[in-house]
Amino acid sequence: MKTAFILVVISCFVGSLYDKEPTPYAFPNLVFFPKMPRALDNPVSVEGVNLGRFLFYDPILSQDSSISCASCHQQQAAFSDAPAVFSKGDQGRVGKRNTPPLFNLAWYPSMFWDGRAASIETQVFHPVRAHEEMNLSWEIATRRISNSPFYAPLFQAAFGTAVSI
Repeated sequence: MKTAFILVVISCFVGSLYDKEPTPYAFPNLVFFPKMPRALDNPVSVEGVNLGRFLFYDPILSQDSSISCASCHQQQAAFSDAPAVFSKGDQGRVGKRNTPPLFNLAWYPSMFWDGRAASIETQVFHPVRAHEEMNLSWEIATRRISNSPFYAPLFQAAFGTAVSI
């Protein structure tokens, strides 16, 4: 009951942001790094980062709603699942590799150990749809998020439209 109340309060607050343009995200000035690469067709916003954080920790994107991205990308292990040799996904299925750590991804030329995703924007499709990972079709993922009273205002605030996965 308490969780439902909190979700309603957050949804109402975020819902009040509908008419506002997303706030550009201010990256820190990293002195010893090259300039932060950014996709021109996907500007980073405070609202988008907030939405991404919720989705990262929410098991809504796995078939049986038992795991989230954070289940394998554990903060205390540099967002990896160390020391696991092979990661476990939906319904305990064992994957082919362990989970790579998540840090400094903006400068990676490709994603995953084998480089199969060319960008962070295309990376997300792989673990959600992979049988041994989250095992969820993109159509069902879109439907779940579209039907969520929690995510509708967050997508609206981040992108100015309804769910646009």
